[in-house]
Amino acid sequence: MKIIELAPPAVQTELHDERHQPDIKNGRAMGMPIGDFTDEAWEGLVKGDDEIWVGAMVKSHGLGWEQQRQAAFKILNERLEAMMAAMKAS
Repeated sequence: MKIIELAPPAVQTELHDERHQPDIKNGRAMGMPIGDFTDEAWEGLVKGDDEIWVGAMVKSHGLGWEQQRQAAFKILNERLEAMMAAMKAS
């Protein structure tokens, strides 16, 4: 089993149409064109990426935050492993 994280931006689909979200005017024009999204997402899938961040805004904002999260998770794991080793040794 392989888990893949796909982080999409807003994509130009019917989800933003006034029919589904009456408070949003011209919502279908909001976000990345669906063709660009699918091309970029497919490229990541074909390469075998575990994390696929699509669109410039998602990449610039999300990747910075994700790298910080992964660094913090690594530190936490290292500390837990050290604590477990210390507990086994005593």
